[in-house]
Amino acid sequence: MKSLAATLLAMGILTPFACAQSPTLLNPTTILHGPSLGGKAHVEINPNGTFAAFGDPNQMVQLSSLSFSDDGAFLAAGSTPGSVDLWDATHHKLLKSYEGSTAAALSSDGKLLATGEISIIDVASRKEICKSRWDNKGKAEDIVDRMSFSPSDAYLAVNANGSDISIYDAKTCKFLATLADARDGGFTPDGKQFIGANYQKLTVWGVDGWKLLSTFPAGPDYTNSFAVSPDGQTVLIGGPNYAKLVRISDGMVLRKLGTGWVLGVAYLTSDVLMVRDHNQLAFWSEDGKLLCSNTKVDGPNVAMSKNGVLAVGLGHQRDISLWSDAEVRQACHLN
Repeated sequence: MKSLAATLLAMGILTPFACAQSPTLLNPTTILHGPSLGGKAHVEINPNGTFAAFGDPNQMVQLSSLSFSDDGAFLAAGSTPGSVDLWDATHHKLLKSYEGSTAAALSSDGKLLATGEISIIDVASRKEICKSRWDNKGKAEDIVDRMSFSPSDAYLAVNANGSDISIYDAKTCKFLATLADARDGGFTPDGKQFIGANYQKLTVWGVDGWKLLSTFPAGPDYTNSFAVSPDGQTVLIGGPNYAKLVRISDGMVLRKLGTGWVLGVAYLTSDVLMVRDHNQLAFWSEDGKLLCSNTKVDGPNVAMSKNGVLAVGLGHQRDISLWSDAEVRQACHLN
């Protein structure tokens, strides 16, 4: 069995933080080149988490969401001004592009693709199963920006620019419930609960009947990224100043990780945590030790599959850096 250090190095973009020499960027073995509009427009991240655009605005394309199937075989990438690319991540092949949405999510088994219109698509046939018009209740700024399937793929949770989370039936696109006081959130691995958070509250909802089970104080920070641990015991919440590791049972903050605006969070394992802040992409131990990091990651969007495949959206166009476990182990001589 490989050591923790070897496992983390196998992610491919990381070098041991403890090394005396400057970290060396391990170039990705694969870059998925999305359909391009041409031009040289690009985005740069400011320290406060905002984005600055450079180049011809008519050529501006920016990745806005990434989602893997659990096994890392499929990857969905949403981008502005309104496209979703469906990738065969194993064979590095673009399967289809769908126009009209900037948000995307794949079901755990990779059989369903959700786009922010709200539309559910069968990945095998590329045909739409159902569609339900997104109701922004007259608020033009409330557009769908994040989506996630439940572990059973029965439900779809929809986030819209800070509004309460909406729950849909993933087979019929029928609206089922509104989860109040939840700007972002995720299902527990057993699919029995949904954990939500905003700048004031951490909420725990029962999926059976969508009943509010418990509420804990949270904040006062803005919530902009969220992940539930593989063991269902903790959540990782990204905000404007750091990421918080929070225990679900009582809402206690166990650890604060990262510095500045956190753009993305994920779990490699229940005790190895990924935090993408405006300074770096870093992996931390549950007890707060910085295990490894990379300060040269280009884009703000990051996604990781359940089996450790990692994708980072580049800061321009629709290109994605991809690190598969097998490719990175070979490149790092870890086999």
